[in-house]
Amino acid sequence: MRGQKRNHSLKVSLITVLLLLILYQTLIWAGVVTPSRGVSQWEDNVTRAERYMYQDKHTAQMVLVGSSLGNRIKPNDIAPNVTNLSFSGGAAQTGLEILIRENASPTIVLVELNDTIDRGVSKRLLAELYHPVFHWVRSGLPMFRHEYRPVAVFVNLLRNNQHKAPQDTVVNAQVRQMRLDRVIDDRMSLFAADEQAAIRQEAAIVKGQIALLEQRGWRVILFDVPRDTLIATTPREMQLRDLIRDLFPSNQFEWLPEPPSREWMTNDGVHLVAADARAYAQYVEQQLLTTTGQHDPNIVQP
Repeated sequence: MRGQKRNHSLKVSLITVLLLLILYQTLIWAGVVTPSRGVSQWEDNVTRAERYMYQDKHTAQMVLVGSSLGNRIKPNDIAPNVTNLSFSGGAAQTGLEILIRENASPTIVLVELNDTIDRGVSKRLLAELYHPVFHWVRSGLPMFRHEYRPVAVFVNLLRNNQHKAPQDTVVNAQVRQMRLDRVIDDRMSLFAADEQAAIRQEAAIVKGQIALLEQRGWRVILFDVPRDTLIATTPREMQLRDLIRDLFPSNQFEWLPEPPSREWMTNDGVHLVAADARAYAQYVEQQLLTTTGQHDPNIVQP
C-alpha cells in the first residue's frame, strides 16, 4: 500500500515538473520570459557565445573576437548586424575557435591582439558550449540556455526595473589613479624569454585559425583597443607592440589603422569607459565604411 502511494507521488511530481517545463518553454517562445545577460562574468561569456551559436550566426555580418578590452565595445555602436565574441578573462583564440566550429557564412572578423594572447583558448568555455548532450538540446529548447536560467532572468528583470544609467567613469578619482599606478608598475619590466616564447606559441595558433577562416572566405582584420597614454608608453607595452607587429606583419595581415591621437579615458589604464568605448566603436565603423564597399548595406549599416 505504501509502495503504491510512493509510486503515485513520484508520478505526480514528474508530471508536475514536466508541465512546468512545458509552461516555461512556452512563455519563452511567446516572448513573455525575456533573455538575460547572466549574473556573473562566466554566465555573461557563455550567454554571449550561445546567442551567436543559436541565433546571431545566421545574420551577423561582422564579428569581434577578443578579451575584456574588446568586450567593452557594444556591437550596436558599430552597426546593427555586428556580434561581439570578446570574453572577459579570455583571449581572441576562443572566439576564433567558435567561428571555426560553427562554420558560419563568411563575413568580417575583427581580431583583438595584445598581451591577452598568452591566455590561449578557454577549454572550459568550449566544453560548456559543446557538451555532447546539452549542445543538441539547447539548439531546440532555449530554456536550457544560460540566458534563460530562472535566477538570471529574475536578476535581469530587477536590473531593468531599477533604470539605472551606466556610469562612464570611476567616481572616485583616487581609486582610478591607484589602479592606473598598479598597471604602470606592472608594465615597467620587459617580457622574460619564456613569456615571449608563450606569446609566439599562441601567435602560431592564431595564425592557423586565421588561415582557416580566410580559406572559407572570411575577411580578417587585426586590431588593438586604445589604452591610457601612460600605459601605452611603458617599456613592456612598447615591447609587446613591436613583438605583435613582428609576428603579424602588415604586409601579410590586414590591420585596422590606429585611431587619431587623443587621450583615451579608462577605468584602470586599459579598459575604456563607456563613452570612449562608444567613440572607438564609431571609429571602427568609419574605417570599415572606408575600406569596404561602403554602399553595401549588408556589410555595415550606418
